[in-house]
Amino acid sequence: MIMSGLCDVCADLTLQRPANDPQGNTPITVVSHHESLAALKKCFDSKSCAVCHLFWTGITGKLDDENIAAYLENKIPLPDGTGLVLVIDWQGPAPESLSDPRQFIHRWLVFDIFASLVAGTLLRGRDSSWPGEDQQRTITAQKWLENCYEYHPRCGGKDPMPMPTRVIDLGAPEGKSRPRLLITNGVKGRYVALSYCWGTGRGIHKLKLRTETLYDFQVAIDEQLMTRAHREGLQIARELGYQYIWIDALCIIQGSDSLSRDDWAREAIRIPQVYGNAELTIVAGRSEDSRNGFISATYKPAAPPASLRCVLPGVDQSTDLWLGLKRSRDIGPTDQRAWCFQESILSRRIISYNKEQLSFKCREREDHEDGHWNFHGRYDGWYDLITNPTFPLFAEPVFQRWYELTMEYSKRSFFDPTDNFAALSGVALQFQKAVALKHSNTRYLAGLWEVDMIGGLLWRSARIIDPSQKPLCQPTAVSGPSTGESIVIAPSWSWMSLVGPIRQGKGEHDIPILVHEKDSFHCFPANPNGKTWSSHDWHPSMVKYEDLPLPFPLQAKGHIRKLRCSKCPTFTYHGFSAWQYKREHLVQIAILMEAAENQAVDVVNSTTYHQIIALGQFDLDQSHPVECWALRLTTHEGLLLEQRAEGSFARLGVFVITMANHAYFDSPRAPLMSFSLI
Repeated sequence: MIMSGLCDVCADLTLQRPANDPQGNTPITVVSHHESLAALKKCFDSKSCAVCHLFWTGITGKLDDENIAAYLENKIPLPDGTGLVLVIDWQGPAPESLSDPRQFIHRWLVFDIFASLVAGTLLRGRDSSWPGEDQQRTITAQKWLENCYEYHPRCGGKDPMPMPTRVIDLGAPEGKSRPRLLITNGVKGRYVALSYCWGTGRGIHKLKLRTETLYDFQVAIDEQLMTRAHREGLQIARELGYQYIWIDALCIIQGSDSLSRDDWAREAIRIPQVYGNAELTIVAGRSEDSRNGFISATYKPAAPPASLRCVLPGVDQSTDLWLGLKRSRDIGPTDQRAWCFQESILSRRIISYNKEQLSFKCREREDHEDGHWNFHGRYDGWYDLITNPTFPLFAEPVFQRWYELTMEYSKRSFFDPTDNFAALSGVALQFQKAVALKHSNTRYLAGLWEVDMIGGLLWRSARIIDPSQKPLCQPTAVSGPSTGESIVIAPSWSWMSLVGPIRQGKGEHDIPILVHEKDSFHCFPANPNGKTWSSHDWHPSMVKYEDLPLPFPLQAKGHIRKLRCSKCPTFTYHGFSAWQYKREHLVQIAILMEAAENQAVDVVNSTTYHQIIALGQFDLDQSHPVECWALRLTTHEGLLLEQRAEGSFARLGVFVITMANHAYFDSPRAPLMSFSLI
């Protein structure tokens, strides 16, 4: 039931916006409300006041039942009997990194504020997803864009840039031309790109570019036959005054024949230029299916907005000031999709239709419709890695940034796991330029960089940090005769061989492994020059599954010992290792490892604990082997392996040597040997 009435307390309120001070700032307004939480609840129970209904719903969503009961029973008295107050920040929230001006309040709850269109230019926070709010949506987006054009030189201005192979030409913004496909031949122009989730199932796009429609599309495209997300992308481009838009399904030839697959492969590796040259990327964040569109939000707040009277400077009559529950700033389904990952990283500017509100992001800052903003320019390592060889943020910025991105990418989902390399190819190609700024060796090998191979090999399941994370699993085919069966999409030593979230690099609980720490390495390339791990190439531009150079062995030399998985539970071991993960996580995830040549340990105690050689974490959660091989990579860590043939091993997981057993891998019984990792 939607209430429109007000109680006596709310009916007597008229919010007066004060004039700006000499510095141009508007003072915060504090207005008394009900004298207690009990009084607010009484009004809520009476179902007579829309504002109190909104406030009570917000409070019960913020505090647990125990805290609410304590306030109602006055076990937690409000300071000095102040009662409830409304605090209106007319300029919008401060950036989240700064202290909040409401910190002096005992407990506070944030609501969005927004007003009618006349007043809306003075107040942040309006919800542009409401029906009929197209004008407000456009005003908000244009304001963000103009601010970026004027103050953010790192974002590239609005000069025409080389356009993709094909774009959709909408005609002059003021005209009513039918859209058509334009073959650009490298011409420069100002265009936008669309980033969205296709969805699943058949018939996702009734209209898409095919070899047989390539000519017809250049004459005209029937807009009414387009998927709804495509139509809405065209609508937004027109509203913002753009003539050209790039949409993958309409600009890359779709199909399973060889000509279509070749076109897809060529265009897939041009993604960095497509999104990097686009003046703006439109992200359909809130939609998991392109058939549903994305302009209108589908979320429903727990309580509807309510209004109070408000008087603004220079306005004779009062207007309605609307209050709404705080909206989420989560992006939505596109933030879970692998293909959308590199699109968001490579874009210069993004207007995102998020789960519950509109947002804008560029290389300098991020703005949300509710007024929140963050300045992140100088901390955005991606841009500086490519343009600034002296970028000082990390000791090894290239690889640390790479590991941060691969960890994030590994969380994303695929409809077809064979797209794994294609969906990261743009980022990999750009990173290759960054690697070249500091290293002569820029070889990319199936998701790892040869110059940092040891660090790259030491990835692991993210469950060691958070056991609630999804376990790693084998990829499965989604089409063809082997549909539903496990498939090989990468060598076992690559994190891209499995599906699921990983840990890599140097996190809070991880052992830092960097290129300059070579003195701690115990595994090396078997190539005579001591630098090349493989005689084969796996370039970032290799994106078609059928063209991947599998199998792809690494030729290495190192010390390998045979270990046995202990029958003793991990919680019985209290020795030390270099792993700094939480003990409760180790107990749940790690396996105790013993020397296979020794008698099995029945009980871990003060006389047997030294027989625990290592703690192991297997990549896959299913039953682990009784015995496996262990390859030491660094002073502390190494890989668990399965022998496939003489001198050939596949990865099973990672291990850390316990503090009492580092000499075990230096034993004469573990001579230096050459082998293949497959």
